[in-house]
Amino acid sequence: MDSNSKVRLFSDFTDAYLKWEGDIAKRALECMRIQYPLWLEPVEPDDLCAGRGEFDDELGFTPQALVNKFCYYFDEEKAERLLADASLSDECRCRFAEIAAFWKTEDSACKLRKSYSSAVSSLLPSDDWKGEAGCAFPLYRMSGTQLDYDKLLRLGIPGLKQELSRFADERPECRKYYEDAAAELDYVTEVMRWYAGSLRGSENENLNTIAGILDALCCRAPETMREAIQLSYLYCQLAGSLNFGRMDEYLGDFLAMDIEAGRLDRELAINMIGRYWKLIEKRGRVYDSRLTIGGKGRRNEKNADRFALYAIEAIRQVRCVAPQVTLRFYSGQNPELADAAMAAIAEGCTFPMLYNDDVNIPSVASAFGVSNEEAVGYIPFGCGEYTLYHRSVGTPSGVINLMQILLEVLKRRSYDSYEDLWQAYVSEIGKYMAVLAEQEICEYRFAGAAAPFHLIGILYDDCLERAAAVFDGGVRHLGGTVESYGGTNAADSLVVIRNFLFDSAIMTQGEMVRILETDFTGNEVFRQKCLSMPKYGNDDDIADDIKTAVDRAVCEAAIDSGKKVGLDSYLVVFINNDANTVLGHYTGASPDGRHSGLPLANGNAPSGGCDRKGLTALLNSMLKPSTRIHAGAVQNLKLSGRMFSDGCLLKTRALLDTYFASGGAQLMITVVNRGDLEDAMLHPENYGNLIVRVGGFSARFIELGRDVQEEILSRTLY
Repeated sequence: MDSNSKVRLFSDFTDAYLKWEGDIAKRALECMRIQYPLWLEPVEPDDLCAGRGEFDDELGFTPQALVNKFCYYFDEEKAERLLADASLSDECRCRFAEIAAFWKTEDSACKLRKSYSSAVSSLLPSDDWKGEAGCAFPLYRMSGTQLDYDKLLRLGIPGLKQELSRFADERPECRKYYEDAAAELDYVTEVMRWYAGSLRGSENENLNTIAGILDALCCRAPETMREAIQLSYLYCQLAGSLNFGRMDEYLGDFLAMDIEAGRLDRELAINMIGRYWKLIEKRGRVYDSRLTIGGKGRRNEKNADRFALYAIEAIRQVRCVAPQVTLRFYSGQNPELADAAMAAIAEGCTFPMLYNDDVNIPSVASAFGVSNEEAVGYIPFGCGEYTLYHRSVGTPSGVINLMQILLEVLKRRSYDSYEDLWQAYVSEIGKYMAVLAEQEICEYRFAGAAAPFHLIGILYDDCLERAAAVFDGGVRHLGGTVESYGGTNAADSLVVIRNFLFDSAIMTQGEMVRILETDFTGNEVFRQKCLSMPKYGNDDDIADDIKTAVDRAVCEAAIDSGKKVGLDSYLVVFINNDANTVLGHYTGASPDGRHSGLPLANGNAPSGGCDRKGLTALLNSMLKPSTRIHAGAVQNLKLSGRMFSDGCLLKTRALLDTYFASGGAQLMITVVNRGDLEDAMLHPENYGNLIVRVGGFSARFIELGRDVQEEILSRTLY
C-alpha cells in the first residue's frame, strides 16, 4: 500500500477510535475492520493457505504488536519515517502530523504508564530494557493465549455463531456481549470473503483452491485437514494470538479422515505439514509460534500420534526456525515419537523440544495451584512459559535482572555477615517483584477496559458462560509471569562473595566494589580467582545450593506478590531468548568473574564455559532447582554430532533417559560442531541452514548478531 493510502487508512482508523469511544466492543471491531487490508499480506502462489501478515505498522490494534506495544499501539519511529516520505502529498502529510500528535499520548502503553502508582513509577522508571541499565522493566503485551482450536474446527464459524445465539436467548440480560462477540465472527467471515474474492479466477490452481476453501468455511465447519489448517491459521492471525495449541489433537482426526478417504497419503500429508511450517516461519514470530504434540490428555491418541510423527518428519525435511514444536512425552507413550524426535535432533534439527509430562504435570499443578487433572492441559508458549490450554493467561509483562540487583545491594552499604547481605538481597528482590506484580494487574485491568478481544474469549473456557471478556473476568485462571535473567551469575557471584568477604575475609567489600567498578582493570589475577571458584553446572553442592536458593527466593517473592495484588498465580520463568545477551550489555562486571557488558547466563544453565566437569555433572546440577515453584525453565544443551554416532548413541540416549527419569522437566538440544559455528562467522554465505537454539527460540546462526553468536559459541559443547 502506498504511503498516501496508508495515511488515509490511519485517518479512518483514528476517526473510528474517536467515534466509538463509549463502546469498546464496537470501537475495537471497527478499528480491526479498517486495518486488515493494510497488515494482511497477499497470498503467494505456493502458500498453503491465506492469512500471512504482521502487526508492524505505524498504528494499529492487537493484543501484542511486534514492538513493546499492545491494544491500540503507535510506533513513533516508524511514524517519523512516514512523515519524511517524499511521496506524501501535502494534505496527507498535514493529516498524519495531526494523527501522530494525537496517538503519542493515546497509545495504550503510554496511557498505562501514566496510570502507574508512585511505587511502580519509581522502581520501574524506564521501558527501555534493550537500551539502558536497570533492575526491572515492564513489558507491554497481552500474550500467551492458547485458543481452543478443537472447538473452532468442530463447530466452524457458523457453529460458533449458533452457540452465541443460544447463549443470548438463555441470558437476554447479556445479549449485547454475545452480539458483540458474534460481530467479531462476522469480521472473520468478512476477511475470508475478501481474501476469496482476491483469489477467485486466478490462473494459479493453488490460489483458486484456497479461494474455494475460504468460500466453504464461511458456510460450514472444515471437512479436510487443509480446510482445518486454513481456518485455524487465519483465526489465530485475526485474534492476535501467537501460538497454535495442541495441534496433533485438533488436526489428527482430519489427517486420519483424509487418508481413509484417499485424499492424502503419508508423503502428501508430510508435504502439506511442511508447507504449513514454511507459512508459519514467514510470519517472523520466532519468539512465539509454539505448538505442542504428544503428551497426556489427548482425546484421540492414535490419530494424534500419526500427525505427530508426520510433523516431526516435516521438521526434518523443511528445517525451519518456526514453528517452535514441543514434544510432550510420558512413561507409556508410543515410543515411536521419542525415537523420531531423537533422530531429528541428531540430524541438527532444534525441534522438537522435549517436555517430560511425568515431571511437568505435578509441577504445574503445584505452581499454578490446580489439580493434576487440570494441569494435564499445560503447554508452553513464547520462549517456554507454561500456560493451561485455553484455561489460563499468564502474560510475561515484566523483566527482572537478578545480577543487577545484587550489584546494587553490594554497593548500597556494608554487611556484617553473609546472612545479612543475603537477607538484603532477598528483600530487594521482593521489592522489585511487588511492583512488577502490581504492573501486571494494572496491565490486565487496562486491557480489559480497552477492548473485549472477543475472538480470544470465544475460544477460552468460561468466557461465554460468564459473559465476560477474557481480560475482564472471563478467563478461568488469570495469572502472570515475570522473565528472570542473571540468576546463575548472581548465584556464582554469591559463592565468591561469601568466600572472599566473609569465610576467608581476604578482602573488604569496598575493595571488591572498586574492582568491579573498574571492570577488573589491573586485577586479572583476582578475576581468575573468581572464575576458579565453584560454579553452577558442575554438580558442586556449594554452587548448586546457592543457585537453588536464589531460584527459590525469586520464585517465592513472585508467588507472594501475585497473591497480594489478586492474581490467580504470579510465577517466574527462567526462559531466555537473546535477552540474556542484551541485558548483559548494561550489567556491570560481576564477582563471578564476568566482564562488564558480557552476556548473562542463559536460562537454567551455567555461564558459558563454566561447566567443566562433563555432561553428567551438568545434568545433575540442572536437576537440583525445584520445578514446582515456577512457570518454566529453559534447559539448553549443545551436543556434538559425535554424541549421536553409532558408537555413542546408546550411551547418549541412556544418559538423557536417566536425566528425565531423575526429575528432568525439559531439554532443548542443539547438535552442532564448533568448527561449523566458527566457520559460519567467517563465511556466513555457506551456512544458511545452520540452525541453533538461542534460548527459548531457534534461529539461523548467521542471522544472529555477533554478540549473540559469541554467547552461543561460549557454551560448552559436549
